[in-house]
Formats: sequence, structure tokens, C-alpha cells
Amino acid sequence: MATARQIGQAGEALVVSSLRSKGFTVFRWNEDTPGSGAIEMQGRKKHLFLHVKAAVAPDKPRGLTLEEKVRIKTRAEAAKGEAWAAKVTLDETLSTAANTTWRRIL
Repeated sequence: MATARQIGQAGEALVVSSLRSKGFTVFRWNEDTPGSGAIEMQGRKKHLFLHVKAAVAPDKPRGLTLEEKVRIKTRAEAAKGEAWAAKVTLDETLSTAANTTWRRIL
């Protein structure tokens, strides 16, 4: 059975891979400590600060805490970027996202 750290790392890696395929470049991402900080990415027109929550199906990822929302939104606003949250539901191999939902943090 996968640990919470392994699940977090897999979820973040899948989200980063997806955004890289859309032309985003990663500025900051602590791959060793998932959830420790926002993943900072730059696209052609958007500067994103992203927080990822992951779970293995049939479990569902939890939402962000109020503290997490405030922290990521504050960082994004300071850099004139956008704050986003991604919830990733992984398969049992941790290699495929069965479902990913995105939500802008306003």
C-alpha cells in the first residue's frame, strides 16, 4: 500500500506533467515534500501557483484548508499570479489520474 508521501508525489508529478505538456515551465516545486508549498509555474500568459491534493481511488482527495487557501492566494497575489487547486484521484498503480478537477482560488 502506498504511503501518503508517495500518493502526494505521484499526484503532483501528474499535474506538473499535464501543465508542462500545455507549455508551462516549473519555477518552484519541492518534489521531495509534496504539499509543503505551492508549485509555481509560468505559461505564456499565466503565472500559476498550484496546490495539489491526491488520493487513491476509491478515496477522494480532501479540499484545501483555509490556511492553505490563504497562503497560496497571498503568494499568488504578491507575484500578480493566479492561485489554483487541483484534486487528483489516482489509480492503484499511482501512474494514472482516474480524475483531476481544477479550481481557481478566488
